[in-house]
Amino acid sequence: MTIGKKLRKSVRSARWRAMGAIGQARKGRFLGDAYAFSLPVAHSHSALSELAAHAMTALAPGHVFIRGSSRNTHLPEGAEPADPTRLAASGRFALWSDAPEAAGWVAGVRQDLARCAVLLLSVSRREIVEVTDLALAQGLEPVLRDEGTGGRFSLLFVSKTGLADARLSDLPARVASAVEGKGDRPQDAPDIPVLVPCFNNQTYCRTMIAQLRCHGLTDITLLDNASTSSEMHGFLDEAGDLVTVRRLGENLGPKKCLFAPGVYENLPRYFCVTDPDIVFNPYLPSDFIARMIALTAEYRVGKVGFALDISHRQFFREITVNLLYREWNTAEWEERFWARPIGQTRTRDRIFDAPVDTTFAVYDKEVWSPSDFTAGIRVGGRFTATHAPWYDDTSVPTSERERYARESTASFYRM
Repeated sequence: MTIGKKLRKSVRSARWRAMGAIGQARKGRFLGDAYAFSLPVAHSHSALSELAAHAMTALAPGHVFIRGSSRNTHLPEGAEPADPTRLAASGRFALWSDAPEAAGWVAGVRQDLARCAVLLLSVSRREIVEVTDLALAQGLEPVLRDEGTGGRFSLLFVSKTGLADARLSDLPARVASAVEGKGDRPQDAPDIPVLVPCFNNQTYCRTMIAQLRCHGLTDITLLDNASTSSEMHGFLDEAGDLVTVRRLGENLGPKKCLFAPGVYENLPRYFCVTDPDIVFNPYLPSDFIARMIALTAEYRVGKVGFALDISHRQFFREITVNLLYREWNTAEWEERFWARPIGQTRTRDRIFDAPVDTTFAVYDKEVWSPSDFTAGIRVGGRFTATHAPWYDDTSVPTSERERYARESTASFYRM
């Protein structure tokens, strides 16, 4: 490693240690950014309003309430003024509000939100954490926001049952339209190699293979770190019909296994690495690989990865790690990686200077250095992913979870 690279690595390491100390004193400082910048951003308020109106008429016809101005041209016909008494007496409903002080008002009707199918609110940056936490607790999921003005923006929530409703089966396409507008056609998505380090985690591997293939990625290699379970061995035997399986003779861990003989040196310039326990964003652009490759050139970095969502922290398992001389829970540790925005994509997905480990990322071998493994940038917005082990994931059998926790040596976050 050259002296210049050593110096840059030292400065980078010192910066993150300093941020850890700052985080101890300013807990929650970047939480609002983590919430806001993990969402897709509509190209205009009109596009957001149009999508909200579509969801409301599909899921709650005749039961739409409004709080604030009624002048929006997209507001469904027949909307009635909202007050706590009306909401309490209604069945399933939708609420459209552009009035200020959203957090206090939503807190006052929180019990009624369990029956809310669609919620459109105008929120301030200081309110987004409280409002989102309240909505999530009542089964509402944030879907889209606008860029906003004057420190406020509009935020659309749809109930979990609504997201599963056949009447909203076109929601991902409508979100894409609201974000992209009449922009360029999707770029051709290259089928570049994807390496998936794995160890005794067949459930996550199976899900990851399905995700990758759904997005047109078929050049997939499982790098098995000498798994010990018979269930994993059986899965690898079956998976060989769809992907390449490389069985290593020892557990090298998710990083070192990339440099097992015949692996890294045979990769092309661009390739991907991902842990198997990453869940892709439902609104991820179809040409996300091409866009991430373009970002390596634009930002002159060798690694572009997904940001990780912490807005659902109320559902996280109680996990703590001891790093940088203190104890952190998951959200506290991850919040720091939303602290340094350095730009955004053409579709307003915010980009952050933050280290990227083995979560999903595109690598450029001409720039990336194995000696500075985590150096890179993270992309939020529609690129924000979910890290499954942070949640009580019932899709993983108890026996698989317990065995992984007992035998894995390479993860802070057990299944």
